[in-house]
Amino acid sequence: MDQIIKKHLQNIKDRWPSSIVARTEVGPFSGGVLNARSLANADCKGTGPEGAFRIGKKIVYPVDSVIEYMVKMGITPGVDGYNPPRLRNYRRRNIQ
Repeated sequence: MDQIIKKHLQNIKDRWPSSIVARTEVGPFSGGVLNARSLANADCKGTGPEGAFRIGKKIVYPVDSVIEYMVKMGITPGVDGYNPPRLRNYRRRNIQ
């Protein structure tokens, strides 16, 4: 993995004030790249971040699991000149 991406993901991890991330907070955690509903769907399919557990009514994930999930899915926020392709727009353009 590119060093810039590793550094950025480590920065995300270091700045988060807890060792867990609530599903409802994955948006702010990931810089808006992840969505709580997408994670809920991935959990249903068994492809979501590992180690999810419930605290009261909230589903939470270990920070490391969310980072690993982002890497596994190829999801990296745009950093220092690196902007991942916008696949949603690409697919939409090529389907029509």
